[in-house]
Amino acid sequence: MRDQIAGMQVESMHRPLGLDVKKPRFGWRMASDRRGARQIAYRIRVATSPARLKEDETDVWDSGRVDSDESVNLAFAGAKLQSNRDYYWQVRVWNELGEALDSPVEHWSTGLFRFTEWKGRWIGKKIPMAVNFEQQKPAVYLRKTFSADKPIKRAYAYTTARGLYRFHVNGEEIGKDILSPEWTDYKVRVQYQAYDVTEKLTSGANALGAVLAPGWYSGYVGMYGFENYGKDASFFLQLIIEYADGTRESIVSDKSWKSSLGPITASDIQMGTAYDARLEQPGWDTAHGSEAGWGDVDIFFDFRGWLTSMPTATVQPIEERLPISVTERGEGRYIFDIGQNMVGWVKLRIEEAADAKVVVRHAEVLENGDLYTENLRDAKQTDTYVSNGKPVWYEPRFTFHGFRYVEVSGVSRPLTEADLVGVVVHTNLPLTGELTTSDAMVNQLWSNIVWTQRDNFLSVPTDCPQRSERHGWTGDAQIFCRTATYAMDVSTFFLKWLRDLRDNQQKSGAITDFAPWIEKPIHYPHVGSAGWADAIVIVPWHMYQVYGDVRVLEENFEAIEKWIRHNEDLHPEHIRDIHPQFGDWLSLHDEDTLENESKFPGKTNALSTMPLDVFATAYYAYTAALAADIAGVLGREDRARHYAELSENIKEAFRGAYVEADGTIRGHAQSCYVFALWMKLLTPEQEPLAVRHLVDKIVKNDYHMTTGFHGIKYLLPILTEYGHADIAYRLLLQTSYPSWLYSIRHGATTIWERWDGWTEHKGFQSPGMNSFNHYALGSVGEWMFRYMAGIDLTPGKIGFQRFLIRPVLTDKLEFVHASYDSKYGKIAVRWDRGGMPNEKSYDLVVTVPANTQATVRLPLFAPDSDVREGGVPIAETEGLTLAGRESDALVLEASAGTYRFTVRA
Repeated sequence: MRDQIAGMQVESMHRPLGLDVKKPRFGWRMASDRRGARQIAYRIRVATSPARLKEDETDVWDSGRVDSDESVNLAFAGAKLQSNRDYYWQVRVWNELGEALDSPVEHWSTGLFRFTEWKGRWIGKKIPMAVNFEQQKPAVYLRKTFSADKPIKRAYAYTTARGLYRFHVNGEEIGKDILSPEWTDYKVRVQYQAYDVTEKLTSGANALGAVLAPGWYSGYVGMYGFENYGKDASFFLQLIIEYADGTRESIVSDKSWKSSLGPITASDIQMGTAYDARLEQPGWDTAHGSEAGWGDVDIFFDFRGWLTSMPTATVQPIEERLPISVTERGEGRYIFDIGQNMVGWVKLRIEEAADAKVVVRHAEVLENGDLYTENLRDAKQTDTYVSNGKPVWYEPRFTFHGFRYVEVSGVSRPLTEADLVGVVVHTNLPLTGELTTSDAMVNQLWSNIVWTQRDNFLSVPTDCPQRSERHGWTGDAQIFCRTATYAMDVSTFFLKWLRDLRDNQQKSGAITDFAPWIEKPIHYPHVGSAGWADAIVIVPWHMYQVYGDVRVLEENFEAIEKWIRHNEDLHPEHIRDIHPQFGDWLSLHDEDTLENESKFPGKTNALSTMPLDVFATAYYAYTAALAADIAGVLGREDRARHYAELSENIKEAFRGAYVEADGTIRGHAQSCYVFALWMKLLTPEQEPLAVRHLVDKIVKNDYHMTTGFHGIKYLLPILTEYGHADIAYRLLLQTSYPSWLYSIRHGATTIWERWDGWTEHKGFQSPGMNSFNHYALGSVGEWMFRYMAGIDLTPGKIGFQRFLIRPVLTDKLEFVHASYDSKYGKIAVRWDRGGMPNEKSYDLVVTVPANTQATVRLPLFAPDSDVREGGVPIAETEGLTLAGRESDALVLEASAGTYRFTVRA
């Protein structure tokens, strides 16, 4: 393949529209199959038209030639960008051969930078209705006509809502995003969307329309009921038209618009959508549509928070899935099995007489052949359709459901698999990780992890997508975020969510336990919980390491300092002992921990076998150490020293309060030792004792783990790092309860919230908290990539430009094949022990992308193992250099290229 430039991004997005970032960052990839291919210099040019780039008449910015191999997160440094403008850019890269490579011309547009540039009013229709579980507010339809009497050169619409909306121009729905402007704390921030509608407008009469629904703004949100941010949804639009003669006109949302109700007679994210086709108004969004029965709009108060552009991809329909079976349950009722626990809705073919009502219900699992809905709490997940007598493929709007099974009732004809399609919906983030092994159940585990992430990465990282909760829980997100980086490019997704966290930081410095925040009295404060609120430190650090994004540290450092200072004020003795806490959520008892609640009253509970103060103090030490690292990266050496000293003081206090002479840690739960080892809380003399206790407990528990949401992330890495990879693999491949593969044995296609969500002996767990689509326990995906496949960051390096290949082999698997699509290109590893001449042999294929370098650690079974690449000795191989020998490994440095190693004893 000839060297080329690909993967061009602005702010880690492809051709973003309406950005309000004044100094956007550029990125690209160098693609090549040559060994040693690398970039030695680049030149970025930005202009106001493609023609100017072609003629080398750059009128915005020319970086000049920069001798560097950097190709991600390179900030714009030209003249001040203007609002509502199209910008075009191109990069020239020089490779190590001195050849110049020109990229295609790419594009982005700016939004409105200043508040004073926004014109118009927030409009809608106030509906005097008391909402409850039986009655939700309908969608509101808005329209306006206008005339464009001159040729149009450019037209951009900037739209948003307090609520959800779909935007229409001349009878056409605009854009693929279906839950805009998505979820923020609407008291603080609302995001706007930008659409290029130049080709949608016509000379003469035009019509603009919008459908407006309650959504997160005034619908049922989280666990907190209805109308948490406001009572009625409102819409805002500014359409800026530039004519060919150089004049400009703005069409805005104002009192000249008209409003009506329509066929969406009830709308709610959690409850579902009610649609009455008899109330349809064909042509309502066209210039010649009838306005009979339409009334004036209501004008709402102006928004006084931040109005900002979308910093990440939007929620969109991603794929469609056909059912694998349908079962008739009698009386016009059918159960469809989609075959995959998913999030979205269904498209249903309806051929019913006028006035017939079809009901569509959704659930994750079945009980005795019917939908099991007890675990949904208050969420109904029910859509209804009243027919107008015309055949139709119907799909709901402004809602989403978590389900595998669908019940359709109220139909008069037999239904088959061809009558229903599942529509998968989530934030449209690129999938980046693939993993396949010789074990079908391990493959299903990775599939379950990815599907659970897809299902819950929907505007915010929710805990679950089905019951009346669906919060952006911080504890779940920080535990899973490193696994998430292998499965998807989540760089912009977490950038947005971290902004939500900062928006809701309390005056005290405390971080809320979920974001966006809903401030409503409840039995638990949901503020400042250890392991949850600590996400403000942990997530930015991981994003910086994986994506090389220093801005994520810069943006969050002030919030990090406030949070750490808050803890210093509360815990001057360095023991973080404040209750209640969540602890190692949903961990399990073993015979050693059954008496913890009586031995440490108030320090443990039925949902955390690790004492809460031990858990919280460990996290305090860990996050203080990370804060020191972050301050160091930012050049804040005084703060780095302070946080490093603080962390050491907390560790000393931890050891004094909780660690006994024989290495026993208070609580004696598996997670106690996992935390202490991973977070470096122990002295060198105490570490082997803790390892021994951990291993003994696992063996005593017949090679089963008892860790909860938090301990599970670190369990297999700790076992591997301390020489017990065999036990790590045994836990991975365990099929009896509790284990990952136990749920797969029983049909799971996503990760369960609880180890015992359902068991053969007890059936379903308590329905109050029993999701079958919850990613926290899926954080093992990080270990599967970093250790099993061996794709990892090089210590001290960021962004995968320098990375580590160090697969941990096992005789329990014949092969492992994994790839990770990094910012620099696809990294691939395949190790294979199947069909080898003896058990001490294997093949390893490694792909190192252009402009990167890998340290490859080849496991050796004997000091004199024969190691070759492409059939020749390592010393004779182009692109490889010997970096060192260890007692059980050969360490090589590999430049870009694909390498085929054979190791024979």
